[in-house]
Amino acid sequence: MICGQIDFPDKLIRAMREQKLVVFAGAGVSMGEPARLPSFRELAEQLADGTGRTPYEPLDRFLGELQHQGTKLHERAATFLAREGLEPTPLHRDLLRLFKDSKAARIVTTNFDLLFEKAAQSLWGESPDVFRAPALPLGDDFNGIVYIHGSVQRPRELVLTDSDFGRAYLTKGWARQFLLDLFSTYTVLFVGYSHEDMVMHYLARALPPGDGNRFVLNSDDSNPVTWSSKGIELITFPKPQGKHDFSCLRDGIHKLANFACRSVIDWQRVIGELASKAPPPDQPSAQEETDLLKHAFSDEVKTRFFAERARHIEWLRWLGRHNLLEPLFHDAPLDAPSAILSRWLADEYIHQHANDCFALFEKRRLTLNPQFWSDVAKSLTRSEATITAEVFSKWISVLLDSAPSSASDFELHWLAEKAQSLGCHECSVALFTRSIRGKLSFRRGLVFSGEARPEPRVQINLSNDRHGWVQKEIWTRAGFKTFSGR
Repeated sequence: MICGQIDFPDKLIRAMREQKLVVFAGAGVSMGEPARLPSFRELAEQLADGTGRTPYEPLDRFLGELQHQGTKLHERAATFLAREGLEPTPLHRDLLRLFKDSKAARIVTTNFDLLFEKAAQSLWGESPDVFRAPALPLGDDFNGIVYIHGSVQRPRELVLTDSDFGRAYLTKGWARQFLLDLFSTYTVLFVGYSHEDMVMHYLARALPPGDGNRFVLNSDDSNPVTWSSKGIELITFPKPQGKHDFSCLRDGIHKLANFACRSVIDWQRVIGELASKAPPPDQPSAQEETDLLKHAFSDEVKTRFFAERARHIEWLRWLGRHNLLEPLFHDAPLDAPSAILSRWLADEYIHQHANDCFALFEKRRLTLNPQFWSDVAKSLTRSEATITAEVFSKWISVLLDSAPSSASDFELHWLAEKAQSLGCHECSVALFTRSIRGKLSFRRGLVFSGEARPEPRVQINLSNDRHGWVQKEIWTRAGFKTFSGR
């Protein structure tokens, strides 16, 4: 799904809809305005200020050396990251808005600041449940905000140095176990990380083999192979104004959040506005609207909103081009959205736009889903829309050629009734022939007519099932005077 200039994979959208998404937030989330908090390297530089030392890679080892030399790293880091008046960025709020409410939020962060909690308070009036390392929840069953490397509220437990990371991921392993369970259960979206981040090297050690459930947002100059080697799929965004321009990231997440938190009334308005006019053109500039509509057709209520307003003939062609009507031409039972489209197409198009329908059907080799066949038959017989005898005859040819074994005698009867009203007697005969298929039996016998030798005859019988009267009615509608069946 296109949101702004970011193409979010369908698997990620589905996880968000099914409440199986985890947002994994790094330092980049807190680096924008108004928070302007440092990256991990910038934090290391601030912690080294006044010591006469210059940070080097790996940063966790450098910070470990500073601590051994007497620097109170954890307390200083908490002071830097909890200054008075610190406010969350729009990205904090929009990432929270990917979840329907505070009880559904599922945020894991390697940041130490409390900005997600503050953003949640302003957004929902309450904070989700909060877990701070090393007291972590079950990775395969949790909701809330998880500070996997600790938070500023407990400075001594911040994961900063090589010794801290060793305890978290190796000797005690509480972070590693939590992540193994999390990555095996949920779909994860990494935001605010680059592949060079030291934190990512530790996280990579906790990543089980990739199963297509892990994604990262990064700039379009990032190397996909670097991420795929970690079992993470890259989702790119452009930086039109240079390496420090993250406007497209913020815009894409904001639009994704708008998508996620629309109410039913919002969806009715948005889809209704789109459906009431011609469909979007098949051009990149309209891809966002196209993706939104395709999403709508996976949901019963949203499909109903579309069917209530869509009347333009181009919608029939647009849906056909995008293969959204394919279930109507296969035998499998229709799901709820496809059933709505079936009734919509039958009610709105087969009378006034028959030729367009015939063109659509011809490309599918006149194979109609049984429910769709029934919807077309019912619309032909029950609709008050005007239809000519010529068009009706064509529809009867299509229906008889594609009639499923489940086609009921009643539907054939109603079609014969309509055929009579339009003077289509040939259609009535054809409908009668279809109605008796498989119901005739033949028996040889002798007829005595008073002559010396009996006359051989073949007796034709029509099975006398509980709907036998229907065939008689269809026969009568065809204009014939007598009918014998037993």
